Amino acid sequence: MFISFPDEDCFAPYDQAAWSFVSDPEALRTHSDPDWQNLTYGDNCHNRRARALLSVKPNDILLFWALFWRVARNAKIFRMEASERRWCLFGAITVAQTVEAERDRDVAVSEIVEDKATLNRAIKNAHVRDGKLPRISSDRHDILLIGDPAHSACFTKALDLQVHTNDGLLQKTFLSKDQRSLQWDKSPRWSSSLRTCRPVLDLCKNRDLTRAQQLRSAILAVNPDFDLFASGDACP
Repeated sequence: MFISFPDEDCFAPYDQAAWSFVSDPEALRTHSDPDWQNLTYGDNCHNRRARALLSVKPNDILLFWALFWRVARNAKIFRMEASERRWCLFGAITVAQTVEAERDRDVAVSEIVEDKATLNRAIKNAHVRDGKLPRISSDRHDILLIGDPAHSACFTKALDLQVHTNDGLLQKTFLSKDQRSLQWDKSPRWSSSLRTCRPVLDLCKNRDLTRAQQLRSAILAVNPDFDLFASGDACP
């Protein structure tokens, strides 16, 4: 179950399937992003955490990870034993099109996206207002990333990254920004290395391709209907 944070500045209600886990589901509104129903992701790249998204191009793959835990239905979701927590990959979006805000005007998504079905998905993203991305301002620089439905999905089963397991999936597949092995309790600390949006694998480099293929196999093992990338498409 993907449950996004409440956000009083947004207008989207919680999906009824999430109501059991939300304190006041009929009153609260949420920033539902990534939008898994429509396979889009938006962000405010004025935030340094998201700035690298401005360099995203079509065919790039976005990986989403989060903290997961087991919980009984109707239980308090933030009360759990540490042993029940898992940091997991839970979805991927292969980018088909991008829409970026401009400084002098609001950008109508329809100017960039011609296909009607794709446009209908795109304009439902939380960063789009009245069919437009708001212009760049002192505190906003929005980007909208539209997924290819054939190669994007919220996983049926989240994939445990095996944090705190030496030679586990995280250490086998991801490196720090300066290409060092991730560490649990010292630099380069794993949590710091994954806190901001950044490129983590370049499928045109043999070492990264090997790591990506390990990740692809691990995802397929628990989500047999989702292939992270086709073997012939590794280096677009």
